[in-house]
Amino acid sequence: MGIIDEILRNKQEELAWTKTRTPLSQIKALIEDAPARRSASFKDKLKRKQGESIWLIAEIKKASPSKGVIRQDVNIEDTARVYEEKGAGAISVLTEKRYFGGALDDLKTVSKCTTVPLLRKDFLFDPYQIYEAKMYGANAALLIASVLEGSLIVDLMGLAKELGLDCLVEMHTLKDLDKALNAQAEIVGVNNRDLKTLKVDLNRTFQMLPDIPKDRVVVSESGIRERQDVQRLDQAGVNAILVGTTLMESQSIGKTIDTLLGR
Repeated sequence: MGIIDEILRNKQEELAWTKTRTPLSQIKALIEDAPARRSASFKDKLKRKQGESIWLIAEIKKASPSKGVIRQDVNIEDTARVYEEKGAGAISVLTEKRYFGGALDDLKTVSKCTTVPLLRKDFLFDPYQIYEAKMYGANAALLIASVLEGSLIVDLMGLAKELGLDCLVEMHTLKDLDKALNAQAEIVGVNNRDLKTLKVDLNRTFQMLPDIPKDRVVVSESGIRERQDVQRLDQAGVNAILVGTTLMESQSIGKTIDTLLGR
C-alpha cells in the first residue's frame, strides 16, 4: 500500500525500541495513575439524540503525508481549548511522530486541559499501544481495518473494552466493513481518503452508508471542507464528522468551526 506500508514498518521499529525502554509491566503499573475517564464515553457522546445536529470530532494534526507540514508551531493547549469552547463533541489527537508530527505527550496535554472525550489516532496494531492510549488519557483508539486482520481487531477491541476505552474502527471498502461488523464494532468510521492513492472522495461515505447497520455510530472522516459537506452528511444521518486539515489550515479555527456548523 505504498506510504502506509512504509509508515507501518517505521511504527514497528519505533514500537520495538519503545518496549525496550518502557516494558509493558511498567505501562500497566502507570495506568493506575492515568487521568480519570471523562463524564461521557466517546461512543455515548457521539450518539445523536432527538433534535441533535451532527457532532464534530476536531483533530489536532500538525502534518500529513499528503500535505506535508500543515501548521507550524501548533499550541496544543490553546487549540484544544478552542475546540472545546466551540462545542466539539470529541477531540482526535494524532500521536504518530514521523509523518504526522504528533506525540503521545500531545494527547496527555489535551487530556489535562479539556473535558471532552479524546481519540488516540495512530497506526495501532499491538496491545501495548492500547495500554499507551489509556495511560496518556485517551477515551478511544483508532483501529484501521485495512491494515489489521479481523482477529486482531477483535483482540484489540476486547483489550480496549477491559481498559474502559472505545474503538473507532475505520474502513474504506466493503471488505473493511465486513471486518468491522464481524468484530461487532459499535463505532465505524468511513475514511473518504483512499489509503493507496491518498485521493479524497466525500461520496465514499454516502456509498457505504446503506451497508452499515442503523444501530452503529457512524463517523465520516477526511475531505470535509465546507458547510455544504456538513449539511449533506447531517441530512444522511451520520453521527459525527472528523475534521483535521480544514481546521489546522485555518487562520481562525473558531470561525471555521462556526462556519462548518452553520452558526
